[in-house]
Amino acid sequence: MSVDYKGVGGIGVLVTDSIRKKLVIANDGNYDGCVETLLCDLGIECEELGEGNYTGNENTFYMMVEGKTLIELNKNVQAFIKKLKSYKINIKEEDIKLVSGLLMW
Repeated sequence: MSVDYKGVGGIGVLVTDSIRKKLVIANDGNYDGCVETLLCDLGIECEELGEGNYTGNENTFYMMVEGKTLIELNKNVQAFIKKLKSYKINIKEEDIKLVSGLLMW
């Protein structure tokens, strides 16, 4: 048996249960159980980390600041915060963390 994987990295905010609930409300209650689809519907870049697809455990999702370079990331932080505030998710720059890991399946 082999394991496929991809590396994930950037800066973002962990999607907690309370954040997920606010996002479902912002999406007019439309939620099929897939966090990735929910974030995509709302125009939020996301990444999935973990080995849940391989082990059956639950994966972790992060809302990501868009950008490929440090300059782009720095420029996009305020827009990211503003977008999340429009969905009643109040974060500060200090809440944005480095995200690094693997998605395995």
